[in-house]
Amino acid sequence: MFFFEELDETTRGLMLAEFEADLAAGKLTVNDGLTETGRSKYPDLLRQAIAEGDSDKFGESLRHREYWKSDAQHIWKEGEGPNPLAHGRVEVYAESQFNLYYMRALCRKLLSENVTHAVVYQAKSVENAGVFGNVAPGDLVPCTIVLEELRSPPSLPAVVGIPIDAASGISLRRKRGFARTR
Repeated sequence: MFFFEELDETTRGLMLAEFEADLAAGKLTVNDGLTETGRSKYPDLLRQAIAEGDSDKFGESLRHREYWKSDAQHIWKEGEGPNPLAHGRVEVYAESQFNLYYMRALCRKLLSENVTHAVVYQAKSVENAGVFGNVAPGDLVPCTIVLEELRSPPSLPAVVGIPIDAASGISLRRKRGFARTR
């Protein structure tokens, strides 16, 4: 379970703005394993989770067999068998998408307060916590660059490289005390 330190009404409003901008621009990332039913429900389920839920509620709302193709191999690990709902893969996907909009919103919120940097932190307990990509918990990262990267397609090279995969457990928070500059 992720702990989002600033999941308040202001942050939710900014998350919704980021989500609606992606939706309007046709840039909403939708898992290829979703059926047509799942694809049609996905935007409303994510919007609802952003407005009044959290990543766990979003995962629960996506956990319907009719939303997932039976051959959705990319959402389960090798050796886990043909069950896209097995081993928490739907939840990890939901956490990743919710966290993406949370981090984008937090960067916007901090920038609106003339705060230029956020701190990487371990927002979820994971087995292999530590350095992911270019960042580690405690690193201070520039909000403008992170926001730009998180809005860009994942195929583009990243300077900061904040992982959005929930398996890392990484998110962003406001700086308090000491942080390492990246």
